[in-house]
Amino acid sequence: MKRPRTRAWCLLAGLAVLAGPLLAHEEDAHPSAPEGQASAEEQYLQKNDQAMAAMMQGMRAEPSGSIDADFRKMMTAHHQGAIEMARLQLQYGSNDKLKRIAQEIIIEQQQEIAAMQLVQP
Repeated sequence: MKRPRTRAWCLLAGLAVLAGPLLAHEEDAHPSAPEGQASAEEQYLQKNDQAMAAMMQGMRAEPSGSIDADFRKMMTAHHQGAIEMARLQLQYGSNDKLKRIAQEIIIEQQQEIAAMQLVQP
């Protein structure tokens, strides 16, 4: 197993753990922006909720009768979710180290999606 791949899986698992509280956030828990404008945090949380919902929907696909095809489909949705979360970090985050990690996640997850698409189930 490659070390970068192991690191990516650990990061993805950490992101999934951290996403739980974000999914459970309440609108009143965050200070409001001026009327008619959403704060950057509110925009981030809304887009993150959408990304997580899309990922979960993709992972709940009806079984096709092929374990391999189902695995590929669910993992592709999972990786797309990680890519979207990383893009949101690049857009809204301010920590340069986390942004670098987000860039690595995007590249690694795109490569894994491409590799899975090359394999016929």
